[in-house]
Amino acid sequence: MHSLPASPSDSIGPPQTQSQGMYPRNSIMNGVRLHFVLCLAALCLVQETSTFILDLSPAKFARERYERSRNKTTARTFTPVPNYVQAVDFVSLVNRHGYPGEEHVVMTADGYLLRIHRIPGSPSRPRAVGKPVIYMQHGLLASSDTWVLMGPQRDLAYILADAGYDVWLGNVRGNTYSRAHVSLSPDYDPAFWEFSYHEIALYDVTAVIDYILIKTAQPSLVYIGHSMGTTISYILLSIKPEYNKKIRLLVSLAPVAFWHAPPRAFVRFLIDNTEAIKSFVTNARIYELFPLTAANAQLAKTTCSDGSIFQQLCMNFVYYSSGYNPEQLNASEVSYVLSYFPAGTSAQTLIHFSQNMRTGDFQMYDHGFIRNLATYKQRQPPMYNLSNIISPVGLFYGKGDALVSPGNPIELSQKLPNVLTIEAVPDEKFSHLDFLWSTDIRKLLNDRIFEFISKTLRQQNSAL
Repeated sequence: MHSLPASPSDSIGPPQTQSQGMYPRNSIMNGVRLHFVLCLAALCLVQETSTFILDLSPAKFARERYERSRNKTTARTFTPVPNYVQAVDFVSLVNRHGYPGEEHVVMTADGYLLRIHRIPGSPSRPRAVGKPVIYMQHGLLASSDTWVLMGPQRDLAYILADAGYDVWLGNVRGNTYSRAHVSLSPDYDPAFWEFSYHEIALYDVTAVIDYILIKTAQPSLVYIGHSMGTTISYILLSIKPEYNKKIRLLVSLAPVAFWHAPPRAFVRFLIDNTEAIKSFVTNARIYELFPLTAANAQLAKTTCSDGSIFQQLCMNFVYYSSGYNPEQLNASEVSYVLSYFPAGTSAQTLIHFSQNMRTGDFQMYDHGFIRNLATYKQRQPPMYNLSNIISPVGLFYGKGDALVSPGNPIELSQKLPNVLTIEAVPDEKFSHLDFLWSTDIRKLLNDRIFEFISKTLRQQNSAL
């Protein structure tokens, strides 16, 4: 947990050079669907080949990243493994900036082992007992790393730690930090991957919240979710309303529940190709999607780095799947980000999202007629009951988000009982990934979130 001085030859932060992806919007749409299909097939091929032929599995990548990180943290010298991206783990990422970092292992009721992280203080606000607790939950294909990649001047986790909060960051089953189970192997047991965000909500988030509150001796916490991180918070509180007492405030960034608003191009593509994607991963017996491996990270680095002849293709894919906002996306940072993201998930999680995209509803996993009867005692999967969510909620959405059309969080706000605010980020093109890595994220979003949290907690405390 030592702080490391930055040096030009040993940098693990985002590149400082600016290379904006100012490509014409029309060029993004021309053939980008084909690009997506080719990227999906290529990543799946790389995944299978690297795991079983080249022995570059997600487990090996995580293990060697840990070894590099401990070497970096304790010895302050570092020789990267040849041909590997220089990714380090969460603790080393935050230590680099002088912040303390901790890793904790939480076991769920169904046997998954989750490694979660904590920033208990900052250079200006050392750790102390009794700090208000923040729990930050990542979205689909992400990990705790995605909250801390850009440093203290931009990332919300550091801003909150500087303000005196005890900041915890979750990792869900199946991602790079949580590919473990007491009896199932993620590499050899398909049963390990039989989960969607429904199980993540009911088992992972409950276990993590309970662990944090016991560890900190606090009665409740503030929950900040991005994308799928918001989805699982709604599922948790709709099915286990007793957790309303444990979440004193819910902050939802790019909230995902309903899909009734007219879909944008990327969501329309997923809707139109749901069955084809499901058939492909099922027939190929692919249970894990987009794991963080050395091969995948190196492929992304080679493709997306400055000077690569494929960089425009890489940027087109990002714009298509997240939203077109080149003014807020530093193209020079993309290859760095892709050393940490995507961090893996189950195929079933993606299928669950695609099912809800097709129906537009916020409902449980559709197992098919026969299994639905056995599981739910009805032919169709039940809807999640949002009326059970009484914790106060703040909703923040992007007008340029390729995944979350503005009409969907607006509909959500009308069905949640206790919405304190619903706000569009003040940038007409603010995209899905801008919530994490936009160049001006502090001015556009994070200062406002900090203000909203601080004001709400003051009001709650004064009412006691």
